[in-house]
Amino acid sequence: MGSLGQIIKKDCSEMFCSKVGKAAVWQETFDASTCCSFQRFGFKIGENISTTMQDGSEVNMMCVRRFDGQADIVMKLDGGISGLINKIVAAAVAELKQTDMAQMKQTVTTLNASLSSLKEDMTQMKK
Repeated sequence: MGSLGQIIKKDCSEMFCSKVGKAAVWQETFDASTCCSFQRFGFKIGENISTTMQDGSEVNMMCVRRFDGQADIVMKLDGGISGLINKIVAAAVAELKQTDMAQMKQTVTTLNASLSSLKEDMTQMKK
């Protein structure tokens, strides 16, 4: 039994004892300060999260603590920036193999814009 106002944290759950009518009841909520929720599963801060996309590629993420104290999920780039660039180029090449010349020019233009944006982001991160 708990006392009114008591909070008990266990794993990714937070239990709060409150009064409903004349009875004290435990109300369970998700503890977003210590866990991330991904596909309705709780992951503690520091835990790795992996999932497979529809195309079969694996995505690796991690549950981290944000600056405001809440938990959040970030994507892990196993190959760093070069790995991300390689994935962008590989996807573009795969798309190019299945398109005509007009679509190919549009894909190359989009790829150049993506790489330019990535370069700008990297420049901003260095400042």
